[in-house]
Amino acid sequence: MNGKEIQADFLQQLGGSLQLCQLFEELPDIYFFAKNSKGEFVLCNSAILDAMGLASQWDMIGKTDYDLVPREIADVYHEADQQVIQTGLPVRNIVEPVPGSGGVLNWYITSKTPIIANNGKVIGVAVAMRDYERVGSVLAPYQEFTPVIEFIFQNYHQQILVEQLAAIVELSVRQFERRFKKLFSMTPMSYINRYRVRAACIALWKTGDSISRVAINSGFYDHSHFVKHFRQVMGMTPSQYRKTQQGSNVSSSEN
Repeated sequence: MNGKEIQADFLQQLGGSLQLCQLFEELPDIYFFAKNSKGEFVLCNSAILDAMGLASQWDMIGKTDYDLVPREIADVYHEADQQVIQTGLPVRNIVEPVPGSGGVLNWYITSKTPIIANNGKVIGVAVAMRDYERVGSVLAPYQEFTPVIEFIFQNYHQQILVEQLAAIVELSVRQFERRFKKLFSMTPMSYINRYRVRAACIALWKTGDSISRVAINSGFYDHSHFVKHFRQVMGMTPSQYRKTQQGSNVSSSEN
């Protein structure tokens, strides 16, 4: 289906109209869009189009994050969206990096809300974002750590040392670890492993690779270590996650 057909199908399920999107046109300081359960954009306002350097809503509607941003960023968005869709619970005021029209990462405060159809089924997620310029005092510390996050996104499949990350922002390891934990509410290594789990989720969903292969490609060099961290983040084993995403029986050893 093309963008117009995807949008029409979504609105039919919703039993609504474009009034929600029109509301956000009156709030230019809010970047708004909505996706269906497949991750396809179905609604957006002018502010998000301008931020991403898109000329028309049809440059966005019908597409997915994978069409618009680098894969490592799209993986993060997909996993966060799926959490909202699967649980039916909103997430509020999370800090996310978003590539601008020039490809430079900008930080946004993001809230995501499930979209529920008339039959009570969650059919998508609505997203509202505020950018650094409008909430600069809140996001300024994150801007400083942008090169660190970019490095993690690009190198998560390899060994990453905290010393490497600290050197990027010219801090001692102790200073870096303290400031990182204050910003992200977790240690640098916990952040890296959480991102690796998100990358593994995409591989489990999109490929038929073995659990061991997914672990290696995601930066986990020990199978049991991978399963342990995956269970901590996702609340289930990799095999269980694959079954929920693909709806098929995949035989993988967890030993």
